[in-house]
Amino acid sequence: MVSAAIQSYVNLAMSTYKVTAYDSATQLFDLKGTVLAGALVNRLDILNDYSQGYMDKRPLSQLLETMLMEVVLTGGCGGELVLDKFRLPDRIVPISNDTIEWKVKKDKRKFPVQNSTAGGDPISLDFPSIFFEFLNMDANTVYPHSMLESALNVVFMFLDFLEDMSRVLRRSGHTRLSASIKIAEAVQSAPAAVQADPAKMTKYLVDLQQAVTESLAGLEPNEAVVSFDNVEFEMLSSQGEKADYTQLLEALNGLVASSLKSMPSALGLRIGKGSQSLSNTETLLYLKSVEALRKPVESLMSRALTMGARLTGEDVYVKFKFDPVELRP
Repeated sequence: MVSAAIQSYVNLAMSTYKVTAYDSATQLFDLKGTVLAGALVNRLDILNDYSQGYMDKRPLSQLLETMLMEVVLTGGCGGELVLDKFRLPDRIVPISNDTIEWKVKKDKRKFPVQNSTAGGDPISLDFPSIFFEFLNMDANTVYPHSMLESALNVVFMFLDFLEDMSRVLRRSGHTRLSASIKIAEAVQSAPAAVQADPAKMTKYLVDLQQAVTESLAGLEPNEAVVSFDNVEFEMLSSQGEKADYTQLLEALNGLVASSLKSMPSALGLRIGKGSQSLSNTETLLYLKSVEALRKPVESLMSRALTMGARLTGEDVYVKFKFDPVELRP
């Protein structure tokens, strides 16, 4: 369910995009800078140095999907603009927020330090080509929070409810085959020596019960049951009043969808019949959340492309912008 919400967010937020350059002094549109920005995008995306053999550079679409997923999961995204031997942009490598720790310089400015997952020494990332952007950052902390953090308790409660319902269904939701040992017939079918000894008779009945239990435990649905008349079989089914959990399930569905900041239909949940106005409101709020998680990615890409453009000598800044979300099929 959580993975469905994440996948829905990323797929909807991922769309086509445009890059536009502006003059740093006048803030007016700069055609030459825009052409340069487009060339940088192509360089980051599909243009490679084929003399180096196999290239592990990600396409730009995969990079954007990774950063969007990072925003959903960690509340921010990071990346490094890698330069080639000519000091020109070659690629952008994403950096996970989970591995970052923030330190403070002597001038009170902070810088990121990456903790090694292999147990090595921390790596300082105090370089101008390192970028981090965050979503809905708190004023009293330098570490972001996932937008899905509030869903943890609700999702666990929902899963516990489903597990309880599954246990009830397994215990009483289906008919069961029951075997009853008829004591009188069982005693009469026992050998005379066993009937004369109470201890042997008790052991005989216990062995008979165990044999019936083992036979039924390994019984397949398509197999027939054949026995003597000392064992009687019947089908047990739950009878009487049934508990209706529909309203509780719908309430939990609503809590899950709200905590995941997603639409119930995107998670495979159904809540009553609803109405057209309510559906429109849910869609609008969902799109607002999708647009919000795009902003850190747009800001990071804008800063990286601006640095790449200025390294070529152009006095411009670049704006990276996703196209509006399109819901029509």
